[in-house]
Order: sequence, then structure tokens, then C-alpha cells
Amino acid sequence: MRNATPNAEWHDAHMMPKNPTRAQRVQWHAEHELACGCRPVPASIEADVAASNKKRNVHRSN
Repeated sequence: MRNATPNAEWHDAHMMPKNPTRAQRVQWHAEHELACGCRPVPASIEADVAASNKKRNVHRSN
């Protein structure tokens, strides 16, 4: 379940780089999903984010 309120503290400390590589986008969104989740992961990288979190042995609680 997504959090309706953004975690402003997390967002301030974890800025997406300018012109990020795909790997940087995947890493940022994987961490974002776990720390804040105020918006869905873009469909274009959703499978990669899920695989990244699975590698970390992290499971979302929906």
C-alpha cells in the first residue's frame, strides 16, 4: 500500500541524480518504495525494481 503523504525528510536526503542512468533510477525507486512509497514505481522499470528488492531479500508489506 502506498503512503499518501510523501516522506519529505527522505526525499530531501535522497535526490534523484540529474540525467540518471537506468541503474540509478532502479536503485532510487527501489529505496523510495521501501522508505516512502508516495507514488508508484514507473512501469518501465517496475520489474527491475522488484528484482532489486528481491535480491536484497526485502518484501513490501501491502
